[in-house]
Amino acid sequence: MEEFNLLVEKIAGTPSGNYSASVFNQKATLASGDLGTLVGCILASGEQEAIQVASRDVFEFFPKKLEISEEGILETLGSAREAAIKYLEGQDYEISFVFAFFCKNACFIVRLGEGVKVLVFDPPKSDEITFDSGSGPMHFGQLYLIATEKFLESFDPSGFLEKTDIDYGELVDGLATDISAAEGACQIGAVFVQVKDGEEIGESSEEEAVSIAVEETVSEETAESRQDFQKESGIKSLFSRMSGFGAGLLREFKRLRHGDLGAILRLRQHVMLVVIGVILVLAASVVFTIWQKGERAKDMEFGTHLAAANAKFNEGVSLVELNKSRARQDFVDAQKELGAAVAIHANDQSAKKLAADIAAKLKETDVTSNISFEEAAPLPGVNSISFAGKNIAATNADKLFIVNTSSKTADEVKGAGGGISATVFDNKAFVLTGSGVVRQDLSGGTQTKIQVSSGGQDVGVFFGNIYVLFGNRQSLSTNKQSFSTNKIAKITPIVGGYAPETDYLAAKTDFLPSSRFVIDGSIWVTKGDRVLKFIRGAQEDFQISGLSGKLGELGPIYTDGTLDNLYVVDKVNSALLVIGKDGIYKKAYQAPEFGKASDILVTDDASILYVAVDGKVLSASIK
Repeated sequence: MEEFNLLVEKIAGTPSGNYSASVFNQKATLASGDLGTLVGCILASGEQEAIQVASRDVFEFFPKKLEISEEGILETLGSAREAAIKYLEGQDYEISFVFAFFCKNACFIVRLGEGVKVLVFDPPKSDEITFDSGSGPMHFGQLYLIATEKFLESFDPSGFLEKTDIDYGELVDGLATDISAAEGACQIGAVFVQVKDGEEIGESSEEEAVSIAVEETVSEETAESRQDFQKESGIKSLFSRMSGFGAGLLREFKRLRHGDLGAILRLRQHVMLVVIGVILVLAASVVFTIWQKGERAKDMEFGTHLAAANAKFNEGVSLVELNKSRARQDFVDAQKELGAAVAIHANDQSAKKLAADIAAKLKETDVTSNISFEEAAPLPGVNSISFAGKNIAATNADKLFIVNTSSKTADEVKGAGGGISATVFDNKAFVLTGSGVVRQDLSGGTQTKIQVSSGGQDVGVFFGNIYVLFGNRQSLSTNKQSFSTNKIAKITPIVGGYAPETDYLAAKTDFLPSSRFVIDGSIWVTKGDRVLKFIRGAQEDFQISGLSGKLGELGPIYTDGTLDNLYVVDKVNSALLVIGKDGIYKKAYQAPEFGKASDILVTDDASILYVAVDGKVLSASIK
């Protein structure tokens, strides 16, 4: 695929007062080795020195992220955008920006705020890009204009951008003089990016060449049918015109026999039209051939995945009477292969039928057991439990208890208070309260208060590091958000105490009031009907597969380094789900107590389950 040459011209007014418009242009090499061009425009308002520093800092997020990230380009730009948003939180200035990265014959765009606009010109057409994040193909002759609102108010680009032979260097030189005298010049900034050389990529129509990643509301089938019709009708139209040119040529040759000198000139015109027609037919033929080749490749990939799904399904059917567990694994594998096939052809009838058959077999082999609980200890209002050696530390809103699992008795830890959640590490309880975390020796003694933001809803400790989960919590009386931090705070132990909290997450993630988490090296967080997995702050791809029904809202979750599975409470369905750490659903336990559970524990040998519910600690065998 041929690379394009880009002509980049920048222009900006002098910062003054409370405004600064900055424009940027820099080459960036991706971790994959691909080279691209990053351009951007930032409009900032606030104290002059602060906003100029902030503008440079915001820009630096983008080339740095591009050079080290292993993600896709658009995901990397989105990550840089979120990093910029976090950097700007709590500041007394405002920033809007647009950044575009040109690489691999495509343009990738992210934006923040409304102060900077993106326009794409493909003379004589033009379009404004309004999405916050998207990408699309580049085309020869296009012009990308990234500019502040003030620039677009002061200089209407529609007139001089309708031409294809304009010298943008001279244009920018001329505008520089005008901008220096313009009112509000400090808010004026613009970057022109002209696609100078190369050919159009893909089979995009003329309308698609102007509009990058604009969403359409037509269905997939309608869009495919329309494209096929346009290709076929276009080729037929060209052949029809060629026939007309041929007839015209014959008429001109007949006139030449009679000495019609005017026919010579007309003949030249017809010959030129025939040549142009032949070139267009050949070009259309090449485009149609490439399109057909791409469709055949998709069909082959679809067929491969569908065949693999059928093979796994049939293998499972043959095993279902002999080994239900093994058969279920085959059905799960078949479901994964079918998902890859449906991603290519979503409306294929054979794929839809196989999906229904797999769902039926998954339901048939679903392992669900009813369990009954007994009281492990009579405690008032318990809301959180954690292993403390062979015993259990349990908290309510006021007190901390140690439950002896053998004698089924509970002793209050003297001098210790309760809270929202608690966990035990190194014979110390870490209790999350409304104002922070309190560390308490289980043998009693003085408490140590650890500073952390208020509003946390779950606490965990891993190798001495304290983690606190914050979600979107709402006030029941006013239905207004009282906390919306949506983060996982990390507090690291240092000599003489603890360091200030930092945000563990690499990118902003929204959680829910019902979200809970557990740590085994990875951090697992429940959110609605999903489980999110984080490693070193980055979110990993984790999907629950093999389900025959619909999940409800997931809440308490438990695992540790010795267990192979995640144990997750589905409160809506009053169930405890057992899910492998590879995402494969294995079985479920049913009991009405799960609908009210506030916390759970599972022993290292996965034989006994403890549940905090209705202010009690209950236990049950799950062998």
